[in-house]
Amino acid sequence: MGMITLTTDWQPDDHYLGVVTGHVLSLCPDVRLVELARGIPPFHLSQAAFVMLHSYPHFPKGTVHICGVMTESKELPLLAVYDGHYFLLPDNGIAGLLFPEGTTEVYRLSGVPETSLFPVLEQLVPAACELVQGQKPEKLGTPVTDIRIIRPVHAAIDEGIITGLVVHIDSYSNLITNISRELFERVGRGRPFEIFPGTGNMSYRITRLSEHYHDTPVADIFALFNSLDLLEIGITHGNAAELLGMETQASIRIRFKQ
Repeated sequence: MGMITLTTDWQPDDHYLGVVTGHVLSLCPDVRLVELARGIPPFHLSQAAFVMLHSYPHFPKGTVHICGVMTESKELPLLAVYDGHYFLLPDNGIAGLLFPEGTTEVYRLSGVPETSLFPVLEQLVPAACELVQGQKPEKLGTPVTDIRIIRPVHAAIDEGIITGLVVHIDSYSNLITNISRELFERVGRGRPFEIFPGTGNMSYRITRLSEHYHDTPVADIFALFNSLDLLEIGITHGNAAELLGMETQASIRIRFKQ
């Protein structure tokens, strides 16, 4: 049984999911369709990339992953082959957020409508069903290198200070950053530290890392490295994003003492 995943910015009361699900089951009735995420903020490619990047490794090799965020493009969609998986993507820059440069086979789809008001339905779903039915990628498009690329933003280091960004706010309003455990340990070298959520915000300061979410009393702020080994900041049984007034792309600063 083949598997297709779907990541979109559709809202729960939109008809799009029903239409696409019906079309998938009509073209490849034996496939298993899995929603990775629905309700990504409209046009928010970094959020779509975050979900896809951290979810796909847990699926079987050969899974087809469809991105349905910011699909409007003058160019035909892309088929990328990476790490044993297939990715059907708009040519909107998201490929640069998903794959390290030079590690991916990329094809531009052919044999699909040149233009579409519903690209997921008319362009991506037919290609996905052909892939799960065994079609080779090179039969669905032509190799291409001239695609749009958005580069991920990495945490910056400056004289014992790490400045990172909030890259995702989860269902509990916890702030997930782009600061990895490896970077923290490499720069910190075991030194005492202070974490300041937000540029110049000295009202909230964190000086210890928790091992688990239950280590911190209710309503207290905490920081820990989560299951992705990324620094996460939250408030136990509270709303960190609202209390700290932070959104995605907000700054998180760590200062290590000499």
